[in-house]
Amino acid sequence: NQETIHIRKLTTGYPGKGEQDCSEDIDATIRSGELTCLLGANGVGKSTLLRTLSAFQPPVGGEIEIMGKKLTDYTD
Repeated sequence: NQETIHIRKLTTGYPGKGEQDCSEDIDATIRSGELTCLLGANGVGKSTLLRTLSAFQPPVGGEIEIMGKKLTDYTD
């Protein structure tokens, strides 16, 4: 299966609100043809992670690559 999304040292959160980090140092690979599930208690940052992965919210740190290209290199 082809590597579709690769996450390196990702930190998500709200940089404009006193540098509140929701999650830190996330390393993950999501491959085509695989089912990926995101589980966790309320308020732990699942929605923040999804907003960051979909470029609705900038990452606080780290890198996201989709199909080998940095997320920041894509245009709207």
